[in-house]
Amino acid sequence: MISVGVDGSPASSAAARWAAREAERRDLPLRLVHVMDRRGAAPAGPIEECPPPHPIARVPRQVAGELSPDHPGLSISAVVMFGSPAAVLDLAAEQSDMLVLGSRGNGAVPRLLAGSVALATLHRTVRPVVLVRGDDQWPREEELASATTSLRTVVVGLEVSRPSDDLLRFAFDAAAHRAGVLRVVHGWTTYVPDGAPGASSADPLPALADNEALTIALGPWRAKYPDVEVAVEAVVGRPAEHLVDAARGADLVVVGRSIRRSLGISHLGQVTRAVLHHAPAPVAVVAHD
Repeated sequence: MISVGVDGSPASSAAARWAAREAERRDLPLRLVHVMDRRGAAPAGPIEECPPPHPIARVPRQVAGELSPDHPGLSISAVVMFGSPAAVLDLAAEQSDMLVLGSRGNGAVPRLLAGSVALATLHRTVRPVVLVRGDDQWPREEELASATTSLRTVVVGLEVSRPSDDLLRFAFDAAAHRAGVLRVVHGWTTYVPDGAPGASSADPLPALADNEALTIALGPWRAKYPDVEVAVEAVVGRPAEHLVDAARGADLVVVGRSIRRSLGISHLGQVTRAVLHHAPAPVAVVAHD
C-alpha cells in the first residue's frame, strides 16, 4: 500500500497525483491520510472510510473525487487520524510500502522543498518517504500524455565508499516499474597540497578506485534487474549540485538517510539535505544503516 498525506493544500494535491500514478505502476492500493492536528497527543483513531456526509472526511473525499476519473481501476481508501502530524504520518508509514508527502517549505526561501512536518516525519520513520513539490514545476495529469521520456528517469545518488543495498534496491525497483533509465550519480574529490607537483591536475587514482567500487556495488542489482538501463555518471566536486541538476525533468530522485540504530539517531547528510531543499523533482529518502 502507498499512503499519502492530504490536507487540501496544492502541495498535498500534487503529492496525491504522484502517489496515484505510483500506486498504479506498482499495482498497490492508495490510502489518503488526513491528520487532525492535536500536537503533543499520541495518534488517536483511525477513523476509517468516513461516511461521505461526515465533515472531517471532506478533504480526503475531495481528493479521492479528483483522482478517481484519471485512475478508475485504482483502489483508493481514506483514513482520518488525530494527533501530532509527524507521529500520525510515521504510524501511516509503518503500515505502508511508501509514504508520499507534499511540501514546498514554509521558510523565507520559497525554493525550499522540505517543510517542518516533512522533515520531522523523515527523522521518525524507517520507511521510504517521497516528497513532492506543490508548485507548477511538476506536470499534471493532462500534461503527461505529451511528456518526454525523461519523466521515466530515476536518479540516485550513491556514496561508493558506503553503498547501501536498501538504497539501490529502491532505486532499481523504481526504474523497473517505469521501464525507464536509472542514472547513478556518484562523486569523488582529490586532494593535492598547495604548491605540490601536479597541484593543477586531478589525480586519476581515486577515480579508478571509485569506479571499481561502483562496479562491485551495482553488479548484483544489474543482474537482478537486467531490463533496467543504467547510466553511470562520475562527477568531481559537490555531488548535491550534480544531483539537483540531474533532477531536472526526472520522475524521481533517490537519496539516502543513515540510521544509527544502536543510538536511535537518524541523520540527514549534507547531500540529502541539499537535494531535499532544492531538487525540482520528487525526492525519495530511503533509510539505511
